[in-house]
Amino acid sequence: MIKFDDEIAEVLDNYTKSSQELLEASSLCANDTAKQDMVSFLTEDFEAMRARSEGISLMVQKSYVGNKDFIVQEIKEVTKQNYDIAKRIREKLGPLMA
Repeated sequence: MIKFDDEIAEVLDNYTKSSQELLEASSLCANDTAKQDMVSFLTEDFEAMRARSEGISLMVQKSYVGNKDFIVQEIKEVTKQNYDIAKRIREKLGPLMA
């Protein structure tokens, strides 16, 4: 059983909040292909973030204890990416929502 300390709990809480923010920003596109096209420039960034997240998941499954510091740092970086992508979606689509 892995024991989580306060730092990890905070990092995971921030990651969860950033993922929720990204989900909410992405929902501004709904099924509107014009809006999806407007933010398609973010596809590469999104795919990079998703790949990093999958890598973190694999490391946690395979060797959490041996890679804890690296995993925590990667989660922090993905959290920043989530917020950044969400911000850019909102900046691009925000004027349409007013």
